[in-house]
Amino acid sequence: MTPKTRFAAVAVAVVALAGTGAVGAWAALDDGPPSLKAGMGAESVTVGTIAGGGSLGPGPEGTFKDGRASEARFNEPTALAVASDGSIFVADFANGAIRRIQPDGLVTTIAAGLTGPTGVAVSGSGEVFFTDAPANRVGVIGADGKVRFVAGGGPVGLGTGSFADGAGENARFSLPAGIGITSRGELLIADKDNHRIRRVSREGIVSTFAGGGTPGGTDGAGGQASFSFPVGLAIDGDDNVFVTEQGQLRVRKISRDGQVTTVFNSNEGSSLAGIAIWKGDSLLVTDAERSQVLIISSKGVATALAGSGSLGAEDGKGSLASFHGPTGVAVGPDGSIYVADSFNNRIRRISEN
Repeated sequence: MTPKTRFAAVAVAVVALAGTGAVGAWAALDDGPPSLKAGMGAESVTVGTIAGGGSLGPGPEGTFKDGRASEARFNEPTALAVASDGSIFVADFANGAIRRIQPDGLVTTIAAGLTGPTGVAVSGSGEVFFTDAPANRVGVIGADGKVRFVAGGGPVGLGTGSFADGAGENARFSLPAGIGITSRGELLIADKDNHRIRRVSREGIVSTFAGGGTPGGTDGAGGQASFSFPVGLAIDGDDNVFVTEQGQLRVRKISRDGQVTTVFNSNEGSSLAGIAIWKGDSLLVTDAERSQVLIISSKGVATALAGSGSLGAEDGKGSLASFHGPTGVAVGPDGSIYVADSFNNRIRRISEN
C-alpha cells in the first residue's frame, strides 16, 4: 500500500485508521515516483528533528509519551500549526490527541480521546481548532483548556459521513481534513469526501464556500467549481485560500469572493498533502509519496526544498535529508519550517543556514 492509497482512507495525512492493517501497510510501502530535482534553496537549509523518536512506523507500543523533545513519542502525526510564541500544536492522529511542543521543547497533551485528528489551526487569541476526521466534526480547545465541538457530528467511522449545511451539530461533514482561520475569525475546512470547502462562521453556522460535491478539477465560482478529495488548506494574509487534493499534483486557489482557479498542475504523478504560505507569494507543500518538501513559486514552478526522495529519517542538508510520508507543514514566526513526518513519528524543522 502506497501513501497515495492511504489518502483514500484518511483525510489530510498519509495515515491508516486503527484496525485497517497499519503495521502491514507500513511494511509494504515503496519508494514512490522519482524525486523532484532539488532547487537552489535545498543547499542553504538544514533539516533537524525537534521532537519524537523511537522505532519507525506505527505500532502498539512506545508511541505515546509526553516529555522533553526526543523523549516524547508520537503515532502518525499528521498536521501542525505554530502560535505566535513559537508553540507548535500537533494533530497526533493514531494517538487521538492534540499535542503541544512548548518553545523550550517540552511536549504535553492538551486534548485526548479523539478518534483521529487530521487538521489543526491556532487563533491569535490562543484557541486551537482541529478536525476530528473519523468523527466528522470540528472542535476547539479554549484558552481555559476545555474541549468543545463547534460543528458536525453523527456516526463515527469511515463511510459514515454525510453532507448538510446548518448550525453547529446539525451540520454534517465527511472526513474533514485541513483547517484554517480567516482574518474575520471564520473557519475554512477541506471537507474531503464531500469534495467541498466549508465555512464555519463565528456564530457556528456551517455553509459551503466552494465546490459542488462532485469530484473533479473544474475552475469557476463557488459551487460551480469542483474539487477531488481536498485535504490540505492554507490561508494567506489577503484571505486567499490554497488547497491540495488527494492523489493529485495540483494546487487550487480560492479568492476571497469564492472564485476557484488552478495555480499549479503537473502530470508527473504524485500526491501533495500539507500546504503553507511561504515568504508571501510562494507555497510550501509536502509530497507524501515522494517524501519531499517542495516550494511552488508564484510562477507555478515546483522544486524540492528538502528530502532526497529516499525513505528515511536522516537529518542534515536539505538535499541529503530524508523523510517518510511527510504530511503537515507550517511556518513559525522566525521563518523556520516545521513538518509532521508521519511515518517517522517525528516533528522535523527546516532552518535556513
